[in-house]
Amino acid sequence: PTLLTHCPEALADAFRAADGYFYRSLSYLQVMRDTAPVGHEDINRNQIALSLALCENLFLMLVQQRAALNAAYASLQDLGGLGAVLEALRVPTPAEDAPVVKKKGKKSKAKAEKDKAAKP
Repeated sequence: PTLLTHCPEALADAFRAADGYFYRSLSYLQVMRDTAPVGHEDINRNQIALSLALCENLFLMLVQQRAALNAAYASLQDLGGLGAVLEALRVPTPAEDAPVVKKKGKKSKAKAEKDKAAKP
């Protein structure tokens, strides 16, 4: 949910839809777990067990992806905070500190020749 506050609206909509599918999958998995012991006469016990194991594994992958996304977002938040701290602690280089001073003096040869050619 915190992630959605920092996303563009189109991306936030996609995350909300994915979140809806996640919870829908969770409810389907619960129905499968409840009905697996009863089974069906057209499907043998081995097929039911394999199907349930497949769905459990796919759901585990969903949970792991969500955990990875959450960890990546937390790292991004940490990096954002670290960037602000580093910017605050940054010491300006001598070139940034020095005032800009225009030197008065002789013109460069190229500039002098250009000025001479421009005058009639």
